[in-house]
Amino acid sequence: MKPKPSPLTVPFAHWQQLDPASLIESSVTTAKFLHNRLVCGLHSGEIIVFERPGPHGALAVRSRLFGHYAPIVALELLTLRSESGLELEEEEFLLALSRDGRLTKWSLKSGRCLQAIEPIVDPRPRGLKILKTAAKEGDNGGRWLTTTYLLLYGCTTDVVVLNAFTLATVVLWTGNIDWPIPAPYQTEAGVARILTILSSGEVQGWEFNDELPIAVNNDFRTRFNGKNSDWGEIVHIIVSRQAHECRYVIVQRRGLSVWSQNDKVMETADWKMVHQKEFESEKLTALGEDSKLITTLDAFGKIEVFIWDSASQEYQTIRLSVPEGTRISTIAAPLSLKDRIVAFSSSFRENRAIVSQHDLETILASNSVSTEWLDKNDAVYFAPSTKSVSESLPKCSSSAIFCNMLVYASGKSLRFYTLPDFLLRFNMPTRVLDIPDCTGNITLLKTVRVRQIATAGQKEYLVLGTACGEIRIVESGTMIVSGRLSLSTVPLNSAFKLPPDLGRRLRDTLLVTALDGTVGIIDVERAKIMVVFPGHDLKDVVKFGIKAGHNSVNIEYSDGVKREWEIGEEECGILVSPNASLAGSKPSSREGPQKAHVHSLGGPREVHVPWKETVVADYWKEDEDRFDVENGKVFSIAEIPSRKGMPTAAINVRHILQHVEHKMGSPNVNLLPDAAEEDQSYLENAKALLLALWPPARQFIKFPVGHDCCDEQHSVDECPTLGQIGANANMSLLSPATLANATAEDGYCGTFDISPTVSAIGLLVVYLLAQIVLEAEGKKSVLPKIEQELFKKTQETDEVVTINGFVPPSLAVASKFWLDPEERIRDAARIILNRYVSGLSLKHKLGLVKYWKEFLPIRVVPQLFHAKQVPRATILLTEIYVNSAPNTLPEDVGPAIGASLARLLTDPTTPYYKYLAATLLSHNFIHFQSCLPDATTTLQQILQLYRENEALIFPLVQALSRQNYPLLATAISTLLLPTLPKHHHTLHQPSPPSPMPIFGVFKALLHSSPPTIDLVLPILHALAANLEYANHHSQPLPFARELITALPGFLDDLDHTYSTFTFSNYNARFAISLGPGDIKVYDFSNSSKTPTHPIYRLEGVEGWVKLLKWDIHGRYLTGYDEEHQEVVVWRVGASFFESLAGGSDVSGQAVAARNKYKVEGIESLEWEGDTKVVVAKGRDGEKRLAI
Repeated sequence: MKPKPSPLTVPFAHWQQLDPASLIESSVTTAKFLHNRLVCGLHSGEIIVFERPGPHGALAVRSRLFGHYAPIVALELLTLRSESGLELEEEEFLLALSRDGRLTKWSLKSGRCLQAIEPIVDPRPRGLKILKTAAKEGDNGGRWLTTTYLLLYGCTTDVVVLNAFTLATVVLWTGNIDWPIPAPYQTEAGVARILTILSSGEVQGWEFNDELPIAVNNDFRTRFNGKNSDWGEIVHIIVSRQAHECRYVIVQRRGLSVWSQNDKVMETADWKMVHQKEFESEKLTALGEDSKLITTLDAFGKIEVFIWDSASQEYQTIRLSVPEGTRISTIAAPLSLKDRIVAFSSSFRENRAIVSQHDLETILASNSVSTEWLDKNDAVYFAPSTKSVSESLPKCSSSAIFCNMLVYASGKSLRFYTLPDFLLRFNMPTRVLDIPDCTGNITLLKTVRVRQIATAGQKEYLVLGTACGEIRIVESGTMIVSGRLSLSTVPLNSAFKLPPDLGRRLRDTLLVTALDGTVGIIDVERAKIMVVFPGHDLKDVVKFGIKAGHNSVNIEYSDGVKREWEIGEEECGILVSPNASLAGSKPSSREGPQKAHVHSLGGPREVHVPWKETVVADYWKEDEDRFDVENGKVFSIAEIPSRKGMPTAAINVRHILQHVEHKMGSPNVNLLPDAAEEDQSYLENAKALLLALWPPARQFIKFPVGHDCCDEQHSVDECPTLGQIGANANMSLLSPATLANATAEDGYCGTFDISPTVSAIGLLVVYLLAQIVLEAEGKKSVLPKIEQELFKKTQETDEVVTINGFVPPSLAVASKFWLDPEERIRDAARIILNRYVSGLSLKHKLGLVKYWKEFLPIRVVPQLFHAKQVPRATILLTEIYVNSAPNTLPEDVGPAIGASLARLLTDPTTPYYKYLAATLLSHNFIHFQSCLPDATTTLQQILQLYRENEALIFPLVQALSRQNYPLLATAISTLLLPTLPKHHHTLHQPSPPSPMPIFGVFKALLHSSPPTIDLVLPILHALAANLEYANHHSQPLPFARELITALPGFLDDLDHTYSTFTFSNYNARFAISLGPGDIKVYDFSNSSKTPTHPIYRLEGVEGWVKLLKWDIHGRYLTGYDEEHQEVVVWRVGASFFESLAGGSDVSGQAVAARNKYKVEGIESLEWEGDTKVVVAKGRDGEKRLAI
């Protein structure tokens, strides 16, 4: 099974309107300091990452992450080992949990989404905790893969425990009597424990057992009630360990209490309350990761920070006054006294951040009850050097793909872009279309394709929704804008194309929703509103459902109310209400598909048709141009960031490569400058993308005249920023400020300096584009210069290898495309991986081996066997092992890789693993032959996997040394022979493997290094046995037919290699001339035994004998001695009377020549029927020689 193609898509975004006040477009639901970052989760589901406040106090925007569509409820920092193999042992990851239960894991450095899982907590989550366990003595090196777990808790009594590495559910923790809030911690002895507190204040202790099977056991020794009944409900809990003391802090609305237990005597010691403090005002929330620093926020937006004083064993208080007129809704709790306080104001008109100008230590030392705050307009900033090229343009509000162009709504106009214009000339759109008489800004764009029956094609319509509730429709080709269609008075926010399987079809229709809950059905082709359903108490529409064969819609509103509406039937272009349709004599067309009666003993019953529900918030996913690996578009829209003011497009690199390659392969297409404009556009797309990714490409590739504006200044100012598409197609966009700080001095794109992941993707895409562009222009000679520039090492130390402008690429990303179905992408990934691995220092290699060997199939823990790291580890370690000097890596690495490949080759659960192992062994068999349990069996398994693709066998033969040829020949012959007994039992047995890969292997053997005849005999014997069966059955198996069909080409290759040979189908005898005067005959008639010795040695000649031919009965053999120009005939079969007398073939018997004829210039020899007459065709014409 070949692997599916991995997405190879790069998103680009233009950061319009770099106004800090407009960045946080919805309220901040949670904010958290994560070491050197401040992460904010918004109500809309977006996540914004800031750099921590610098000396000037403001927050620098780093990136925006789009992967959630519900409010963010929890953010956590996860640290795991780094895959880079460098001295940096750990890598930081961001865990985000939204209200709908979706959990994502992001790289905090690059912003890439690494993993995403669908909701698993019912009914909705409340929080997320991280539990770490300690490695025990005697554990192997891979223990760290299962020492970190995640606890997800919600509005239920169950807690879901996930493996932090794979986000796979490992156990469902039940047994709680109420909704628990877990607080995990680790004792000094390394025991993982959990304290849960219920709403009643009851605290229960649990012990986490991570030995298989994983379980959470109740610790009945820990149980107490930590709630003060006079202080209200619990708003926060903290558990931490200080020296030998475990401290548990319970924060309620009116106060907090501190509980402690001695860690060394915890077997007998109880939890005791050591401190309590009552608040002056009721707290709305409390935050903090450590009991030493707790931050609270009251209902009036006032902030208090409680600092634990070890000397007095009490909390000191800092009260922070808030600027007048500012109401604080969310705060980010500081991690230390060196941090500033960041608060977020929230109202209907503004959502901004304010930052204290002094850190907590300064405020505490000054003994001040007030603090100075940075103004809200200056609290968030972009780098002063960053320039927005589109600040003068109205903010982008929506996007679509129309007429093969990107379309962005900007105010009351539409801006159309081709891909080169979007990447290189954003200020100069391809076309601008102003909507006449538009009363409000455009808030919604939707492309609808209508099938044209007469022309067997499609016509496109662009539907516009405005802030005033109006709809306009633009027709492709003419670009005519329809008149106003008034649906509501509030902005329109979503549109869905209805399927054609409703009752009586209403042509091509859209379901459009407005913010006040109004829903309308629009006929796109005729530009008319068919029906309008009024809203419900101004509530938003969150979901709607339709039924196949029913003209009805079920609408669900934000307050949970559902209403079912009948759409009605269309009669002569008029929508007739259901009641009017039923009142007439003609029955409704709905009655046919809606009611299907089944006659049974129970009487008639109606077949239930389920509702097909659609979530309105996911309307952008329903678009036909959404990102997909099989999408045929050059680009796809990214609606979420586009609606937030950042025109964004995801460019399908795979499609660009395939189309340019297809055009190059067509004899009727010329990609030179005089080619057709349609064909040339794909090459221009490739050039534009290459220039946007790698500005130095202009030194090697000539760009069209239209790109003259792309000089150095324009490329810096107008090129959009590169983003990333990660797991589940979640997108992350790095800010211009981040790129400006990372840009190398030599002018290379700064994005490649962000992280190894981005560097690997950038290198791969740049190399592929440069390769395809140079090939299309007939300038392949320039490619080595680009390779030298791309892979030129500028620095090599024991810690890192930097490749000219790029940080070290991620080996995991390179290995992801190592087995790509597309040959061009596959080869490029292998070149990058090989170039990088070959340049690594020994110290770096040892670090990589130490990390990745724990993911080898024979070492990885069972729950991670199907993780994506397993095949990547196998590829990486194979590459490292092959490119390392002998005896430099640990001794167990080679055997571990060999055993892992054998394990994958026999894995019955994952066909992809078999294909991967076969490919790796085909290229590196000689390196792991000694590590395989059975090399012959392994080769047979590879041949069976390759039976559908003969081309894959040549790398296998090329990777084998000459000493491996006997092994390969044995594998081939053994693979064929076991199929024979099945033939004789029944014709209904499954057919054996196809002979085509067998011929492919043999052909590769003959072409690479001709083997001796001893290696050829087992294969010929297996083929002869199959031919014998085919000759004695009137209905040969498909295998025999295929064998007979492919045999001539196989024999031609054999004849070309060994000068001359002949095979008799009558008695399965094989004669071959191996050298001057050396002619041997072998007998293959015994299908159970391979001949090892010839039955005859033919004498009577001294030179090479060619043109060997058997007669039809296999008793006479003739040949031509070129040196003496003689036709020679041997009689090598026993006569009838000799057979009666007991005469038989003797092994190695010498047979003298029976006849010799002097003939010059013979070109061919043939037997003529049963007359024993040889026909010699030469310069003198035909001659019949009587025997």
